[in-house]
Amino acid sequence: MKKWLIVSVACFVVLGWIFLRQVTAVVNYDVNNDGSVNLFDLIQLVDAITRTSGTTVTPGATATGVPAATATLGGGSQPGHGIWLSRSEIMQLPMSGPAWENVKSAADGNWGTPLLSDGGSQHDVNTLAGALVYVRTGDPAYKTKVEQALRAIVGTEDDPRGASSGQTPVLAVGRNLVSYVIAADLIGFQDTSWTSWLSQLRTKSVSPSHGNSITGCHELRPNNFGTHCGASRIAVDLFINDTADLTKAITVFKGWLGDRSAYSSFSYGDLSWQCTSSQPVGINPKGCTRNGTSIDGVLPDDQRRAGGYSWPPPKENYVYEGLQGATVTAVILARTGLDSWNLQDKAILRAYEWLHTQAHYPASGDDIWQIHLINKFYGTTFPASSPVQPGKNMGWTDWTHQ
Repeated sequence: MKKWLIVSVACFVVLGWIFLRQVTAVVNYDVNNDGSVNLFDLIQLVDAITRTSGTTVTPGATATGVPAATATLGGGSQPGHGIWLSRSEIMQLPMSGPAWENVKSAADGNWGTPLLSDGGSQHDVNTLAGALVYVRTGDPAYKTKVEQALRAIVGTEDDPRGASSGQTPVLAVGRNLVSYVIAADLIGFQDTSWTSWLSQLRTKSVSPSHGNSITGCHELRPNNFGTHCGASRIAVDLFINDTADLTKAITVFKGWLGDRSAYSSFSYGDLSWQCTSSQPVGINPKGCTRNGTSIDGVLPDDQRRAGGYSWPPPKENYVYEGLQGATVTAVILARTGLDSWNLQDKAILRAYEWLHTQAHYPASGDDIWQIHLINKFYGTTFPASSPVQPGKNMGWTDWTHQ
C-alpha cells in the first residue's frame, strides 16, 4: 500500500511538471494582461495549447487564432473585462444625445412583466438598460430596480402565461436570458440561490421539443433557436465560471459557423439553400454559388423558412433573427480572447454582406441594433439609424458600441 502511494504521488508530480511545462511554453499565465489569472486566461490557454504546437506566446504577441493580449476590443477594453462591457468602458460613454436618452428612458420606465417564457417580452432588455444606466450614473436606485427584476424572473421559465406570445418556451428562454445575465454581471449581482437557479436552467427541460433545454437547443437547432439559446448558455457559463461547459459551447458555435470538424450534430430542415447538402452548415462557406449566383454567407436553416431555393432570394426575416443570437455570441466570445469575428473566413460578416448585396435586404426595426455591432467590429458602413429599438435578446448598441 505504501509503495503504491509513493508511485501515485510520483506520477502526479511528473504529470503536473509536464503540464506546467506545456502551459509555460504556450503563454505567460496572465494571458490578457489584466493583472489576474482567471477563467478568461484559461480559455486562451486551452485554445492555444490545442491549436498550436511548439509556439511561444507572451503578453502582447499573437498565436494562431488567439488575439494579442494588448489588442483592444470595442471601446478599448482588453479581453476578459466584463461579459458584454466593462464598467470602465461604460464610464467613457456620453450622457447626452438620442442614444443615451433612449437607454435612460427605458431604464426610467415601466419594464413590464418579468416572464422568461414570453418570447416577446421586453423586460429583459429593459433590465439591461437599468444596469447600464446604473453603471454610468452610479445612482443606486437603478441597481435596486435591477436586483428586484433579476429575483423576479426566477421560476418564470415555467409560467404558462408565456404561451400567449406564441413562442416555443425554449426559444423564449433563449431570447430573454442573456440580457439578464449581462445585467447581473454589470451590477456585480451576487446571490447564491439565484446563481444556482441560473446554472440549473441551462439544462432544465422547458420545452417538449427543440432540444428541451437551452443547452439541448443550442446543440440541436442550427437556426435562430440554436443561436439564441447558445448566446444565453455561453453568458451563463461565463457568469458562473463553468469552463468545461463553455469549452463545449464554443465547439458548437464553431460548428454552426461551418467548421464541421468541431461539431456537426445539428438537425437540419430542408437543405436546398445549403452549399453542399451532404455537409450542411449554419452559414454557407466562402465562395459558394448556385446557378451562377452567390449563396456565400446564407443561413440555410433560416432562409429555408421562405421556401426552397429560388432567385431573386426572398427577404426572410428569420435570417436576421438567427444573426441576433450569433452576433451576441461573437461579441461575448471575442472578449474571452476567441477570434470569433474571423472564424470560417469571417462567416458572420459574410452573412450580413449577402443580405445587403445579394438579397438587397437591409436590417429594419428591431434588427438595426445588430448593425451597430457589425459596423463597430468589422469597420463596415451598413446603414444603421439611431436611436434604435431593442431586439429580442439585446439592445442599446447605438450607445454602448457607438
